Amino acid sequence: MKKKYCFIITVLFLFTSRFFLLAQNDDTSPFQAEMLFRIVHFSERGCLDVPMGNREAGALINISENFPIPPPHQEWQLILLPEGYFKIVAHHSGMCISIMEQKAEKGALLVQIPWNNKESQKWQIVLKENKYFKIIPKANSNLSITAEISSDDIQGNIVLKAIAGNDSQLWKIVPIMTIEQSEVIGEFRKQFEKALKLLHNNKKQEAADLVQKALKQVINYFAEDHPRIIMEKIDVIHLFLEAGQLAEAESLILDVLNIAASKEIGIPFYKICIVYHEYGRVLTLLNKYEKAANYFEKSIQLADELIATAISSFQKIKARRAKAVAIFGLALLNAELESYLEADNLFKQAIEILKRPDVLIPREIIKFLSIYRDYLEYQLKYREVEKIEEEIKHYKLLAKADKLEMYNPH
Repeated sequence: MKKKYCFIITVLFLFTSRFFLLAQNDDTSPFQAEMLFRIVHFSERGCLDVPMGNREAGALINISENFPIPPPHQEWQLILLPEGYFKIVAHHSGMCISIMEQKAEKGALLVQIPWNNKESQKWQIVLKENKYFKIIPKANSNLSITAEISSDDIQGNIVLKAIAGNDSQLWKIVPIMTIEQSEVIGEFRKQFEKALKLLHNNKKQEAADLVQKALKQVINYFAEDHPRIIMEKIDVIHLFLEAGQLAEAESLILDVLNIAASKEIGIPFYKICIVYHEYGRVLTLLNKYEKAANYFEKSIQLADELIATAISSFQKIKARRAKAVAIFGLALLNAELESYLEADNLFKQAIEILKRPDVLIPREIIKFLSIYRDYLEYQLKYREVEKIEEEIKHYKLLAKADKLEMYNPH
């Protein structure tokens, strides 16, 4: 009789446990299969990442800067398996977090590979406290995903280590958006790229109309103040400016700045620097020079604050670039007002910032050359033209070596 009762109790326990695991995936679960998540370290400074968006099988998983708006290679889908474990899928590649070489031992690294239904790809996500989780491999329940980062860094390795009570094994799982919303954003980016090509072919009105229609469609799936929408609006502002749609650009700028003033919008400060700069450009073209200068100065001041306070080198680099571009805008304004000496000094400041080895990375060379071209166009009085042309040849060679197509904005 005792054996019978023990059997019944065991069955009931397994049934209720199974029910509990399935309940984790209902409408109230933070791990709904149709959602994309960011997996953020306890320190809030870094999150799980596939560096540089690598799509190859075997690419390492590490911890990288926790960007306010995560790129696709920091977005993860958590799919509940029948036995109660999860597979963790990288959104950008469709591959799953796996233990390297299936060796579930201390110090093992993590990689992305296609799903193979092995234990090295299955994970238990265990709530510890205050909404933080430990992520434990089915292949070895004595280990946990652990971040190896120093106190002054935000990048490091992700390894398996013995379960311990320290913060390096605690993770917060933060919902980002639904997969449907992600697909909508992807379609918007395709339309935006088409608009850029139209702009490149001097079809300015067509480009502006296309991107305006695409923006209206994507807003239907998000709140107006959603960080992702704000980021897309900032890109559209630039396109409107290049297309000569000053009223549309100004309307979007004021919209973004009003939202930023009223609440924390969750986008990087260097992006606000860019918005200030773009407004300075609009006001310059509208001949509102004093107001334009104020917004260029605002951009420079905010960039300086970010350079002084940012923890990550990435944020500092972005702030330096934003500062250089704002100084360049101020230089163009001075050239427009025929203050050529002041314009020349400002041009030189911007170029010196952009020439820093941590700022002028290969993919920025084209943007750098574009600034040089405008520099030549607006101001040749206070510097030897031959010297500038020699430097341009140097950067053209760099661009060629990096297989970058030259882009002539004029």
